[in-house]
Amino acid sequence: MIKVNKKIIISIALIITTLFTLINSVQAFNPDDPKWDPNPTIQGSSEFLPAVNEVLGFIQYAGIIVSVVVLAIIGIKYLLSSVEGKAEYKKTMLPYIIGCVMLGGICLILKLIEKIAT
Repeated sequence: MIKVNKKIIISIALIITTLFTLINSVQAFNPDDPKWDPNPTIQGSSEFLPAVNEVLGFIQYAGIIVSVVVLAIIGIKYLLSSVEGKAEYKKTMLPYIIGCVMLGGICLILKLIEKIAT
C-alpha cells in the first residue's frame, strides 16, 4: 500500500475547498428583456463604501503605526537586556508577530471583500 502523509491530504483538501469557494456562479440573461440592466448598482453603496474605506484605512494606518512603535520598544528592551531577559523577549515576540499578521490579514481580507462586492 502507498503511505500518504497526513499533511499532504490536509493541504490538498484545503486547496480544493478554496477553489470551490472562489468559483463564480454564472447566470444567464436575455439582453432583449426590458428589465435587464447592463450596469447594476447596489442601493446605498455610493454613501456606504467610501465611509467603510475611510474607517478601514484609518484602522490599517493606526495599526501600522502602533506595530512599528511597539516593535521599536521591544527591540530597544531586547538590546539592553541580559541573556535571561533576551530569552524572555523571544517569548513576547510570538504574540506580537501573530497580532501584526492578524491586523494586516484582516485589513487585507476586508479590502478583498470590498473589491469583490463592487
